[in-house]
Parts: sequence; structure tokens; C-alpha cells
Amino acid sequence: VTLKNISVDVVSKPSSITFDASISHIQADNQMWGAQRQVVLFVTPMSRKNVTDNTPALHFSTHKVPSAKWKAEIFKHLYVSTKRMTLHIEEQLLWKLMQLAGVGKDDR
Repeated sequence: VTLKNISVDVVSKPSSITFDASISHIQADNQMWGAQRQVVLFVTPMSRKNVTDNTPALHFSTHKVPSAKWKAEIFKHLYVSTKRMTLHIEEQLLWKLMQLAGVGKDDR
């Protein structure tokens, strides 16, 4: 996994905590031996080459307020946004991911 230009900003006040993070480039390489594609996940290139896009590949922001009354985490907002991403999963990798997640296993 390659992550470039990671930016994290945390502001903590008595009344709230704000967390803002962005990653400008994301790429996940295929770890399967003999795979047809070397890269599994990447930011989809723009169709026009002369247009620059400075938006991050992944951006998330949250605003949390403390709660003394309840035993709960209260968030005013949680935003997650991404650029267009391309995901190439071959059948063998898909089966391995499903095994890892426990899909199809008996719950006994």
C-alpha cells in the first residue's frame, strides 16, 4: 500500500475535538503471485491531461462533542470523501479476501 502526502490536523478544545485528515495519493499493489494486474486499487486518472485536480484521494473530517451525561460518543458530523478510484480484483484474490472475512463459514 502506498500513501502519499498525508495531512492530519487535530484541534482539541474543552467544548469539542475536531479531526481532519487527507491523503493525496492511494495505491494498493497486488500481492498474489502470478496475478494479471500489478495494482489492485488506485486513483482513476483524469480524462483531460491539461486539468489539474488538487483534491485529495481520501479526505475525512469529524467533529466530536464531549458527553458528561451519557456514556456515549457524540459526533456533530463525520464526513468521508474520495476521488474516483479504480478497483481491480481478480477471482483468486476475491476468494482469498472472502476466506479472510469468514464468508461461508459455519457460525457454530
